[in-house]
Amino acid sequence: MSSDPELQEPLIEPVVVVEDTSVLVEETGAEASFETNENDGVGHEQPAVYRDVLFAILFYVQVVLMLGTAVWSFHYLWKQDEPDTMAPTFAPTAAPIPQRMEEQAEWMFPSDKEERQIVAWTLGFLFLSLACAMVSVALVLVALQHYSHTAVQISFGIAPISSVLVAILMTFVNPHACAPFWITAVLVALLSAIHYFVVRQYIPFTAANLQIGLQAIDATKSLFVYAALLQVMTMVYWIVAATALSGIVVYYHNQDVPCGDDDSAEPCHNSIPLWMALLWLLAVYWTQSVVQNVIRATTAGAVGTWWFRSPDEEVDEDSSGSCCCCICCTGQQDVHDAWLRATTYSFGSICFGSLVVALIQVLERVVAEARRQRQRQHGHDSLWLCLLDCLIESLGRVLEYFNSWAFLYVGIYGYDYMSAGQHVMTLLQQRGFTFLLTHTLLFQVLRYIKGSIGLISGTCLAVVCAVLVQNTTHILWAVFAFGFVAGWMLAGMILFVVESGVRTIMLCFVERPMDAAIHHPAAYQTLTAGWSRVYPEQFPHHSTTTESQAFV
Repeated sequence: MSSDPELQEPLIEPVVVVEDTSVLVEETGAEASFETNENDGVGHEQPAVYRDVLFAILFYVQVVLMLGTAVWSFHYLWKQDEPDTMAPTFAPTAAPIPQRMEEQAEWMFPSDKEERQIVAWTLGFLFLSLACAMVSVALVLVALQHYSHTAVQISFGIAPISSVLVAILMTFVNPHACAPFWITAVLVALLSAIHYFVVRQYIPFTAANLQIGLQAIDATKSLFVYAALLQVMTMVYWIVAATALSGIVVYYHNQDVPCGDDDSAEPCHNSIPLWMALLWLLAVYWTQSVVQNVIRATTAGAVGTWWFRSPDEEVDEDSSGSCCCCICCTGQQDVHDAWLRATTYSFGSICFGSLVVALIQVLERVVAEARRQRQRQHGHDSLWLCLLDCLIESLGRVLEYFNSWAFLYVGIYGYDYMSAGQHVMTLLQQRGFTFLLTHTLLFQVLRYIKGSIGLISGTCLAVVCAVLVQNTTHILWAVFAFGFVAGWMLAGMILFVVESGVRTIMLCFVERPMDAAIHHPAAYQTLTAGWSRVYPEQFPHHSTTTESQAFV
């Protein structure tokens, strides 16, 4: 039984579930549904209207301005490379523009057989790296869905085992200097044991949420496709932003200004204005945050739809079409609908919350740069700047954690940003400590899984290269490192979707558990078994032959 008095009042009324999950009766006499009283303290589906439109307009304006600046920068940099704009000492050796274009085309599409082979091997190596990373991710996710409880328990032993292995390695390398490593290993093992002892009752709770979250993600696989497309768009935006910044920097660099107060002093190169650099930094942070939160809101919308609707209903909706096609595309229309909502009606709310976090990130960079300049000029740091940096960093983390739950309400129900924030405050007052601790355990598990995927991907790529290509022993470590990075990056994108899905499952179960009892009784039974370990009175679990008998 939980000792926290705030956790004694559930967000839902107790219910009675009979063997036939189609017949559910609450003590209040009302049916469990997605649309109930707006004052019952839980989320409700909102009308399809555009929200926080001003912030969406501002975001599109900054994207257009960045694109326009990038086009101008590209044209300006291209002109800088022309013979008539270069210094006289380099002008005679500059190649004409048509010749340079031919050289670039020849570099991209070489005519020499050996060069074509190099390009083919490079592309093949990149494709093989991606294939190894995808296989590693698929294997780990399948194993995690079946052994989620074991994965959570193993995560507590990875840190001490790694510390012991490092200590053993240092013992062989330098026996006289290995004592600090053994002391660190003992401390890490002791802290891990204490951590496990304190949170051991939350392990089944976290494992149950992780297992059902992966089940929901498995039913909405196209989430990964949308996430990959958004990541590609982010990379394109980074290229555009870098081009825009390069042109601006070169432009101001070419503007000579007096080095001192005297106009007769030797000219110095000018630098980009501070306000322009801050606006560029804000635009980049804002775009990156918007893309991330669009993925989160899309995941929440798709998983929320899966929660509120059974697979049979999904097939019946398109019964006129091919049954096989319906089964193969189960849940994919829900992902598309969630994507449309996140990029249309709720896009302004996403831009609003992302802008708040981006402003904090820019302020953090400004304070960090001020600390570095003070250290260079005075040789020591400032106490006030250090405290301000710590305060801003903590505020940024709190806002990011707050937004991570707020955008779930945005994706599931379609709230505007301020209304979603109010619901998050209510949620955290009821389950704040439990959700924070569960998120910590989930982050710990996913972090180690991310590293495991990188190791598997790197090993797979090194083995394949050793088998297919001769005389590659001397570069196997480099091949392994490349495969590790590829697996690490792909796992980061995939596990972000998984983490958002698990959070959505937690939120839906807190607010509307009976929808899972109706539509997904097996998942409901698993979640009740996990939640009953933390809230035995609110979520009692009984081992019966009927999966739906969880509340009495």
